[in-house]
Amino acid sequence: MNGPPQAGEIWSVTRLTQKLQALLSREFAALWVEGEISNYTRSQAGHRYFTLKDDKNQIKAALFRGSAAGVRFEPADGQKVLAYGTVEVYGPRSEYQIIVGRLLPAGQGELELAFRQLHARLSAQGLFAAERKRPLPVFPRRIGVVTSPHGAAIRDILKVLGRRAPQVQVVVAPALVQGEGASRSIVRAIAAFNRLALVDLLIVGRGGGSLEDLWAFNEEPTVRAVADSGIPVISAVGHEVDVTLCDLAADVRAATPSVAAELAVRDRREWERGVQDLSRRFTAQTAYLLGDGRERLRALVKRYGFRRPEDALRTFVQTTDLLWSRMARTIKTTLAALRKDAQRTAGRPVLRRPSHWLSPYALRLVRPKDHLQAIMTQVPARSRERLIRFGGRLDALSPRAVLERGYAVVMDGSGKVIDSVRSVEADDELSTWLRDGRLQTKVLKKATKKLWP
Repeated sequence: MNGPPQAGEIWSVTRLTQKLQALLSREFAALWVEGEISNYTRSQAGHRYFTLKDDKNQIKAALFRGSAAGVRFEPADGQKVLAYGTVEVYGPRSEYQIIVGRLLPAGQGELELAFRQLHARLSAQGLFAAERKRPLPVFPRRIGVVTSPHGAAIRDILKVLGRRAPQVQVVVAPALVQGEGASRSIVRAIAAFNRLALVDLLIVGRGGGSLEDLWAFNEEPTVRAVADSGIPVISAVGHEVDVTLCDLAADVRAATPSVAAELAVRDRREWERGVQDLSRRFTAQTAYLLGDGRERLRALVKRYGFRRPEDALRTFVQTTDLLWSRMARTIKTTLAALRKDAQRTAGRPVLRRPSHWLSPYALRLVRPKDHLQAIMTQVPARSRERLIRFGGRLDALSPRAVLERGYAVVMDGSGKVIDSVRSVEADDELSTWLRDGRLQTKVLKKATKKLWP
């Protein structure tokens, strides 16, 4: 073309841009592009802008807020991604760009990457720390369950709780556990339980499924609701191999909903066995103590001093009498000897001077007198001391002292001690001696079975 262009051949920049836009939209209506993110930014309105590049070229990309809401992971510089969208021209800068409708991580699943990112962020905030875990109540009266009312999980939970602890009340808060809005539904149910304070323990969960099915329990609002609950939480999501972020944030993680119910309450039969075991141990210990006390009492009763205290007292009296007899004989013998001496010297001339010859005898009389006075003083004192000591021993062995310690003695009508149920029959009248008196009793029924081994 050598001449000047005609009017119809001149294009404006806008027209050219629109033409290019139409061509690109028709040729690249929808496509997947793989590349590495760089220059990632996020506007105040929630739109994301970044550059996709490979080792040779690059292209601008825009991820608007509506589409970004469906991206479950957080894009970042250096990530390799798959971007799905259309190629358009951005007229003000005369740049072509990809308008991204969907964004996935390249080389790994979107949910897997989102799980790892959120786990790292919440773990750094301490939501999964062991010191935040609280013990479960030992005897919960009411248990709240957040799950679907139509799933297998609630049936399993109710079945186990009904078998192990039928006295526990169960309050179910129906919630979506899968799909759009599931996280909001679970959060509302947990918040309602905490606001109303109706239960002592929460079980939050559902049955098994894929990572996509369980994703509501990996979303940040759900995880924070579990971690911030004022009521202890057992998380029971999926099967044993499934682990969600709610499991890590809960006070206790259960492998399945059935296991959660088992952890929530102790088996009634287990408690009954424990009580029975304690009862048997208490009975055996009591029987041992009573048996030992009874044997000691029997040995005490068999002692001679306990059976015939009057014999021991009689022996002591006889010993005292013997001592007094010996003392009397000593006095009599001494007086007889003195009398004979007096008779032999009665006719002697020295009697004319009695003071002369009586002086030696006076001395001889003084000494026996002092001796007798000492005997008269010491013997009764020693005898009294022995009597008091023996009386104390006798009192310790007496039936009254035994009764003062809380025991009782049962006798038949003839005064014979009863030490076996075989010694009595129904309608027999017995006397039961206690610390402060006697009871007249009548046998209504007897049992030969021992109360101890």
